[in-house]
Amino acid sequence: MQSRPRTTGYEGVSDYIRVLRRRRSRVLYGFAVAVVLTAGYVFALPHGYSSTTSVLVIPSTGNTTAVPEGGRTRGPVDLDTEAQLVKSSVVAERARALLRSSSTAKTLISRVSVTVPPNTDILEIAYRGSSPAAARRGSLAFAQAYLNNRLAGERSDIQAQVNSIRSQVLTLTRQLHDLTNRLATLGPRPSARALAESQRSTIIAQLANLTAQLGPLQAQHDIPGSIVSAPSTPVSTRAAPVVLLESTVLGGLLLGIAWAAISEQLATRIETAEDVKRLTGEPPIADLPAWGEGTAVADAYRRLAARVLATVVGQSVGVVGVTDTEGVVAVARGLTDAMRDRGDLVALVDASRGRSVAEQRPAILDESAYLVAVLPPVGDALDPMALVAEVDRLVLVVERGATTRRQLAAAIDDLDGIREQVLGVVVVPEGVADAATDDPPRRTLQPAGRHS
Repeated sequence: MQSRPRTTGYEGVSDYIRVLRRRRSRVLYGFAVAVVLTAGYVFALPHGYSSTTSVLVIPSTGNTTAVPEGGRTRGPVDLDTEAQLVKSSVVAERARALLRSSSTAKTLISRVSVTVPPNTDILEIAYRGSSPAAARRGSLAFAQAYLNNRLAGERSDIQAQVNSIRSQVLTLTRQLHDLTNRLATLGPRPSARALAESQRSTIIAQLANLTAQLGPLQAQHDIPGSIVSAPSTPVSTRAAPVVLLESTVLGGLLLGIAWAAISEQLATRIETAEDVKRLTGEPPIADLPAWGEGTAVADAYRRLAARVLATVVGQSVGVVGVTDTEGVVAVARGLTDAMRDRGDLVALVDASRGRSVAEQRPAILDESAYLVAVLPPVGDALDPMALVAEVDRLVLVVERGATTRRQLAAAIDDLDGIREQVLGVVVVPEGVADAATDDPPRRTLQPAGRHS
């Protein structure tokens, strides 16, 4: 193995595509969840229609209330406040009477929404109904109820002003009457008469001023506003099918991709050859298929044997596992058989239980024979150098679905000092314990003669 930095991240778009392909079941599940949620939302959403009526709000002649500084509207009427009044219980009761509805005012209010277009004196009153006709009637009823309530309020204000002026006129009239009677009794006293005449003139001026105010108020006919557009054509409150389809597809894909990404980040075990590449910096020298695929497994071992024979220096190869797994024995046997099939003289020895390779090397083998040795796991070796003391090269075995990423990373760190002696990583499938006694041919640990 080359000395190259390892990474646990993803370097390009192709890496992400491979992750999505490997986690495609999560993507499909996420898409299915989005479809189910959208369908549930569609069926749970009450079917209805919405219609909107536009109302122009006209300031009353007696309005002296200033719009709060920083408000969204510029006119003399605070339309934000008026929008809240449309949804008040008083207006709702008036609308309920116009509709002759059995629903409560609170229920009717829940069906109303009011918007204020910027820089206008318009209130847009929308009402949701169970049918197009109900939506139109509700929108128009709330618009009319709002105008009626506003007119009633303005009339009440005007009447209050009229009553106040009339009360002042009555008081001043009495004062004038009393002052007139007093002038008749004063006699020839210039100073007293002059004071009384001055008071009488003041009262007469006040009466004239109040009478001038009273006339316009009594003649005033305020217009609180008007409906500038009839209820609009009702539209369905449900989202359009195209919008729902687009949202479902986009939401499903995003949910599935997020699920796949989270699953990838939370994964702790080696699942594919790409996991090995990200941790070691190199692709595995062999990625064995499922043990039941006999022909494919045999072909994989033949390619592995060719790779080993092309790169091995010397005559011995050690097969070592990241953990204690039967996969090591299976790979050693498969590699031995593949090398024998090529016509090489190969011996397979088991040095995983404390016996040295030299002790088990058959005496009948000549110097040109190859030796494949099953070695103890990397983690069991107190000194990693001991793994290559009796063999020339190492093959590291990782069991897919069983070996964790942390264990492989620790093994690579342990073998860092003898990295040049490691040919590479072989990934074996799960269920290798049974396969070691079934698919990979089981041979006794003895030398093999050349095939005829």
